Amino acid sequence: MKRRTFTLLASLIPAGCGRISLSTSQRQATHSVVLVDTTVSMKQFRPQMIGTFSKIAGGLRPGDSLELYAVTENPMAEPPIAIIATPRFDSAQATPALYLAKTGPDVTRQTKEAVEKLKVFLDTPPSSAAALIDGLEVSARSFRSYPAPAKRLYLLTDLQEDYGYAQLSKGNLNKKSTEQIIESIKTEGRLPDLNSVEAYVIGSRIHRESPRMVEDQLEHFWIELFTACGAHTTPDHFGPYLRRFPASVSEAN
Repeated sequence: MKRRTFTLLASLIPAGCGRISLSTSQRQATHSVVLVDTTVSMKQFRPQMIGTFSKIAGGLRPGDSLELYAVTENPMAEPPIAIIATPRFDSAQATPALYLAKTGPDVTRQTKEAVEKLKVFLDTPPSSAAALIDGLEVSARSFRSYPAPAKRLYLLTDLQEDYGYAQLSKGNLNKKSTEQIIESIKTEGRLPDLNSVEAYVIGSRIHRESPRMVEDQLEHFWIELFTACGAHTTPDHFGPYLRRFPASVSEAN
């Protein structure tokens, strides 16, 4: 049977801010976590972070949810900057037009408020460090709180964690040191459970003065760490911008 798609009128929702796409076929809900690096090294990237977050939030579908967190010196002490939740569409309970009429304005409001909250947060003084590994634990707890079939993690960061023992921005990573750091994280019981999470990094390689070798080392370290956590990622998921928006589960299958 040919799949029909219903899209809320663009005049009702600004581009990139809460547009809902409906399908009469079943699709699995997705829970997304967005982690935003708030250190000085990311200050020049803040307009891109706002644009990227708007794109991610604007891609939510019925039944999806999203939590936005800041990665500071202690991200586990930080409440979410914003939460967005879209009601699930049930064709037995409502027509697409009725669903959109009831939920569209609320999703628009949630998304616009989330973008504004991010803008306000990014206008505050930058954090002195980014504990990215602890940020992954924040994500793991969020995914456990929202047991959606599909899980996506977006890190808006340059990956140069400079908090704690890792000192990843020093450019001293190699295969041996990468294995040692990950083993230490395991030994300390700090390895987050990101099983079946699809991970993306937006902001890597943004520093033109950073040597290619250092950026390659950082990318390799994080791919190995994500793999150890049970997450799925590839080098194509890393870059200074979101190359393509991930397909929905229904579209991918």
